Amino acid sequence: MKERILDSLKVLHVPGEERNIVDMDRVSDICIVQNKAYLSITVSHNVAHQLQSLRIEAERIIKNIPEISDAIVTLTESKKAQKQTYSPLHNIGAFVAVASGKGGVGKSTTTVNLACALNRQGKKIAILDADVYGPSIPKLLRLSGKAEMVDKKYLKPMENYGIKIMSIGSLVEEDVAMIWRGPMIQSALMQMLHNVSWGKFEFNFSFKK
Repeated sequence: MKERILDSLKVLHVPGEERNIVDMDRVSDICIVQNKAYLSITVSHNVAHQLQSLRIEAERIIKNIPEISDAIVTLTESKKAQKQTYSPLHNIGAFVAVASGKGGVGKSTTTVNLACALNRQGKKIAILDADVYGPSIPKLLRLSGKAEMVDKKYLKPMENYGIKIMSIGSLVEEDVAMIWRGPMIQSALMQMLHNVSWGKFEFNFSFKK
């Protein structure tokens, strides 16, 4: 199915380029969940806002594939990230990573169940939800809204059921579409790791789609 999607997108070009977006290696992160396709198109950061028509056309083309019921295409800006150094997280006893290369397999549910089980054993638990396409951890823990700032420097993690969480969904407005570029995602993840008033924990669950 991914090959069919790539073949169908070969008719699209970024203005000014002779080769199509597939041959230019601009299409990535193809994911199909319950006949719904997700993918990213990498474009230059200074023209991304001008290429919404390209994104819309890509979605239309993909939806014309009989096996695909819907499509979500994200414009990912290409911009060289500035190198930053961060100190180790000494206040966290252990990290537990919950990840998969496939969507819809229960990563969020597994993460919350593990966190709740350890919390009932008296462990201090935190969850870092790094899913940029559909952060669902806040909903599973019945949390909403944006994270608050502490001392104008650190983000205050949200908390329910004795579990503190920080999520991409806590940094942006709900139900608002965003253009994520690689460096922007990395910056958001580093902010959630190092600029959050986590406190001291025995386990930190890092969840990523």
